[in-house]
Amino acid sequence: AKLNEDESIAYFDGATPTWAIALSDSIPRREIDGKVVKNFRHEAEIPFVCVLLGAGCEGKTTALLQASLEILRANKSKKILYRTNHTRQFNGVELLETLRSHNDWLIVVDEADQIAKDILRFIDAAFDGYSGRIDFLLASRDSDWQSSNAKNLAWTFKAKFKEEVLKDLTLKDA
Repeated sequence: AKLNEDESIAYFDGATPTWAIALSDSIPRREIDGKVVKNFRHEAEIPFVCVLLGAGCEGKTTALLQASLEILRANKSKKILYRTNHTRQFNGVELLETLRSHNDWLIVVDEADQIAKDILRFIDAAFDGYSGRIDFLLASRDSDWQSSNAKNLAWTFKAKFKEEVLKDLTLKDA
């Protein structure tokens, strides 16, 4: 749906976007969305982890939500689990009941630096016996990703890993 004036002003003044706002026709899609979606077009048997990195207020959350939708459009069998509480720890064991209800998931996490080690532990433990596919789309401030040491984790041991950096506005985005 089109955004009303108050929603538009709040969004462009830096408010954290909701799904409804980020996916509105009023908000243009960023070039980075296409790059992220291309990463998820692979045949690898192992999980795929893509992290969007950038400075504060670069549009990471908007890109995260928009790319999530495009990944679903490209892969109709996928379902999303989206972390809405950024203070809650990631607990893969608690997720297993939900995960077992379907065999193809995209777990979407903003401020992923906070739980990167837990996500990697879950991947390294082969999802505690879950036999379906789980991919991850993460976002983090690049400074938080580095200071939490998430950048130096062994992501490629049991997963395919890609960092996408969101910086500056491209001519198309502008």
